[in-house]
Amino acid sequence: MARILWHGIGPWHKTGYGVQTALFAPRLAALGHQVVIAAMGRKGVDDDPRSAHPDALDTLRTGTWHGLPVIGPGYSEFGLPAPLEIRGPFGGHDPDLIIVLKDPWVLQQCYGNCRDLHHAPTLRAREGTFRKSLAGRSARCGPERF
Repeated sequence: MARILWHGIGPWHKTGYGVQTALFAPRLAALGHQVVIAAMGRKGVDDDPRSAHPDALDTLRTGTWHGLPVIGPGYSEFGLPAPLEIRGPFGGHDPDLIIVLKDPWVLQQCYGNCRDLHHAPTLRAREGTFRKSLAGRSARCGPERF
């Protein structure tokens, strides 16, 4: 099975993106994939118990959410954590797939040579921006694909 890095809003958030993370990440793990959640946020703020989301405190203390490893946030609000932080829970390996759950026009990040899938429920509104920022390196899925 695959090593999957789920990069999105933390599953403890009750927003649409947080709820989708909470629904999909465990289901991928139940299919036998190794899933690690890379929570978006602000380093030094969202990973500090004094200022973090109240529902994230257990995850900050244990490094897991419902048995899944949680890393991050990166150094920018939507950025990935450092490569060594990503490889750690995967036993020193890179992920086989990065699934990004966020509006594509806020992602100016390069996901390197990793296969990545950007899932955004609002792709139709900004499709041109999506194409410019991700230029053929990624697959996409959204409601118009179903």
